[in-house]
Amino acid sequence: MVTARQVTNVQKKQAQSIEQGVKVGKLTPKEAKKLNNEQAEIDELKEELAANGSLDTEELALLFKRLETARNNINKLLRNNVSSYGQLDRNSLKTASAAID
Repeated sequence: MVTARQVTNVQKKQAQSIEQGVKVGKLTPKEAKKLNNEQAEIDELKEELAANGSLDTEELALLFKRLETARNNINKLLRNNVSSYGQLDRNSLKTASAAID
């Protein structure tokens, strides 16, 4: 069973992942904005669901499912070949690496 504390912890970790991704250049500003907007939507949903004072099991499960989707989106963008420094070209890396050797 998912708890409200788990949902909050996952939200914090995802925010940190986005922030770190921007800091190290793995996320472009556009990607970070998209991910932060998704986080804001989850926050809004959480507030709506908690309007009656607490979150029930179904509501927590829904939030956790949305957070899983968000986590997948974060991981996908952190691992793509686009960074705030431009498109990563693996062939250029191989060529540069060979030139150094």
